[in-house]
Amino acid sequence: MSWGMWRGRSGLRCLQYLPRVWCASQSAPRMVSCAGNSPCAPRAAGNGVAGKRRNSGAVAASGRFRGAWGWKGAVMLFRSFRFLPLAVLGSACLSLGFSPYEAVRLSGLAQRVGLFAWLDPEKVEAAEACVRALGGESRARLREAGVKNLQVFVREVGGRWAVFLYFEVERRGVDGLCELPRAHAPEIARLESLITPHARAAEGEKWVRMEWINLIATDEAFPHRAKNVTRMGFMSGLRPERELTYRSLHQTNWPGVVDGMVASHYRNWTTFLIEDGEALYLFTYTEYIGTDIEQDNQRMAADPATRRWWRHTEPCLIDLHGEGNWSRMRNLTEGGR
Repeated sequence: MSWGMWRGRSGLRCLQYLPRVWCASQSAPRMVSCAGNSPCAPRAAGNGVAGKRRNSGAVAASGRFRGAWGWKGAVMLFRSFRFLPLAVLGSACLSLGFSPYEAVRLSGLAQRVGLFAWLDPEKVEAAEACVRALGGESRARLREAGVKNLQVFVREVGGRWAVFLYFEVERRGVDGLCELPRAHAPEIARLESLITPHARAAEGEKWVRMEWINLIATDEAFPHRAKNVTRMGFMSGLRPERELTYRSLHQTNWPGVVDGMVASHYRNWTTFLIEDGEALYLFTYTEYIGTDIEQDNQRMAADPATRRWWRHTEPCLIDLHGEGNWSRMRNLTEGGR
């Protein structure tokens, strides 16, 4: 039986006995209240002993009827409503949406946004100058607009430079996210004058919003007091024939893998997906809060759950730069949250 059928039947079982129990509870008191000297009491023929016996018999019968149905009603209610907590829980879960993506968007966490564009090699230096000029005034305006932790990463791939702009925003909608940074930071507007739009970018727009497919090890779930935070961007290729496998795995992240990442001092591992023609690319933003990244990477690689996880995920990825399946990108941004 499917979850939907089970949930539906459980809910119906909670309700199917209600008419019987209600009728029993209503009919029994009426027989008792009308069996005595009340105006609606059934009158036996005559006022003698026979009539009294008939009336007393009706009272006794109604008492037995009420007792039997009251007990049965209680049993039926108990048996039926024992499924109610599960039905309510199922309804609550479904109200969050049919995907972890929707559940996260409704959870109150800041929305993670990844924007993508291309950059010609001869414009990399000018683009870096634009981002480095991002000052306190612009960051203050961005914060007032709800934009936090804006970061810009670049890396060469296939003769072009990929530009990954990341930020977090306290809003649920997706409209207007591409123009939000430039509307409050002229430095980003100047950067946009240099980049080449993705083929799927909207008319007049330079950025395309990538698909947000993963978020684990958040600060909210795993608080820390580290003051030195290294903000990093990574990129990888995704084999098209393995897309379904990779997506499915990251809809059900293993708790042991998350714990291993936290123990290795990584936080806010956030991954986005974008296509470019037939090619698929993954971009990840994360924060390292430790003091020895090489040692922590070795710790992660030795974790049993992580090793088993990688047996499923690593065959899905493409090493783009001969550095392993995840290539670190250059962070053009100074500052952070």
